[in-house]
Amino acid sequence: MMNYNPAVGYTFDGKVDCNGKVGVAGNYKVAYKGDKLTATILWFVDLNGKLVAPAHNDLMKGFSPIASSVIDSEESFEEDMERFIRSNKPYYGMVDNAIPCVLKLKFDEKGNIEDDSEFDFFIQRTTQTVKKDDGTLDVQWLCDKWVTGPANESMFLWHQDEKLYLGYVNKIKQQLTKDICEDRLSFLSYLVKDR
Repeated sequence: MMNYNPAVGYTFDGKVDCNGKVGVAGNYKVAYKGDKLTATILWFVDLNGKLVAPAHNDLMKGFSPIASSVIDSEESFEEDMERFIRSNKPYYGMVDNAIPCVLKLKFDEKGNIEDDSEFDFFIQRTTQTVKKDDGTLDVQWLCDKWVTGPANESMFLWHQDEKLYLGYVNKIKQQLTKDICEDRLSFLSYLVKDR
């Protein structure tokens, strides 16, 4: 989950596994209006703009790719993915060399992207440890929002060239179709299979 705090900037709630690795839970929502689809996604891209593979957090082993920790075999892929989705367990993006992005894609009836104006990328600044009510520790990932255009004095913004920003946007749009975004199972199956 991404939040904005005027004192510290943009924050992502993370988990620390038993090996000390940090992951941030993904978020996926879909809405239909007739045959039109709107997908709102919080996920991660690598430094080349490719969507990263999701991980599962096993209490004993820590973070491991869903492809190896949840899927038993290629033959049972669909069944295993459906079981994982039904379990409603969170899936995580590993924060090493990854850029969090929050995006909203609107598809028309034919599956074409109708609106892609909401693409936000975030650059990690630091992390802070947060003690929860039950005494366990979590991590907040503190980030600056990536913006293009002339620099100003606003805090928690990271100014960068528009050409680089559009390169990431276009790379993501090449990877996501209406069929992939139609539900959580399709989206996660794509992320697991394509890796």
